[in-house]
Amino acid sequence: MSDKKKLGTGQGAASPFMQASSNVFGQNRLLKIMMAFMVIGVWMIYTSVQDFKTHQKTIVYPGGQRPPYEISNYSANDTYLFDMANYIVYLVGNFSPTNVDDRLNILIGLFAEQNYPRYQEHFKKLANEVKRFKNISHSAELAYPDPIFLRENQLRIRMKKSKVVGSTVKPPVVNYLIVNYQIVDGRFQIIDLKELTQEEFSEVQKNEE
Repeated sequence: MSDKKKLGTGQGAASPFMQASSNVFGQNRLLKIMMAFMVIGVWMIYTSVQDFKTHQKTIVYPGGQRPPYEISNYSANDTYLFDMANYIVYLVGNFSPTNVDDRLNILIGLFAEQNYPRYQEHFKKLANEVKRFKNISHSAELAYPDPIFLRENQLRIRMKKSKVVGSTVKPPVVNYLIVNYQIVDGRFQIIDLKELTQEEFSEVQKNEE
């Protein structure tokens, strides 16, 4: 009889290769499970952050008895939009040869970055035209009643404009400003701005019917 033992043939004997393979498969399975939990965790954090950004609000009290501004990352309440419309009218319609550059520089700062170059060129031409006539200044204000119509991401503003030539105030005219806007991270940004006569605005309304 031989005293030699056969390797790997007994029930209690496990191959080192098989043990290593089992360990690798087990580790891979554990790694996949951990990766799945990590992906789920990252997604939950992302959705929580997005939900927080959507519902986060900043409340600003402008003073006096006026209602507060409520501004979120992507929207604002009517009080804020009304005052922003009034501010835009002030910048668009109140200027003289001496201050037109300052007013339009402030206005261009309200525009979204992608539209900045186009309007910058337009306002530069407008400023040069205004500065040609040293004795003419312009004024504008909201035209009551119902000066502002709010639509989704759009302000429709009725404004009364006057031209002052020397010491003579010309009869006012009522025009409309159409302001397409967005609010990104709580910041108001103008996408597009057009000034229309009453006739042009009536055509816009007819086309929407």
